[in-house]
Amino acid sequence: MRGDDAAGIEVIRLLKKRKKTNAVLIDAGTVPENYLNKISETNPDIIILIDAADMQQPPGTVLELSPEDLGCFSFSTHSGSLSLVIDYLKQETKADIRLIGIQPGKRDVGAEMTKQVRNAINQLLPELEKEKLD
Repeated sequence: MRGDDAAGIEVIRLLKKRKKTNAVLIDAGTVPENYLNKISETNPDIIILIDAADMQQPPGTVLELSPEDLGCFSFSTHSGSLSLVIDYLKQETKADIRLIGIQPGKRDVGAEMTKQVRNAINQLLPELEKEKLD
């Protein structure tokens, strides 16, 4: 409903559709804190959080960010803090936690996803599928 703000959701939707990974794929929407127990119960080796993030880059830019970067960028429309989510997951799992930001172009209500973000997602999918996620 908010254009490029759905970048993370679109990545999950397409990965599920492609069926090229055995990873547990969770669309946490705007409330990842509601999925913390579900994530922890899977006993993951790696957790990859993907979200639209205003990183002051051209639309469609994809960057892997560190948890320390969270204070520098604006992440999506989450009700809670991603840094608290990451802190909890670090305590509850032994997983390698990665954060991937995708620079949005349009976030207006009712806007469609921009071509730049859609292209970035399509380039990111094969990289994610290569990860040892199962």
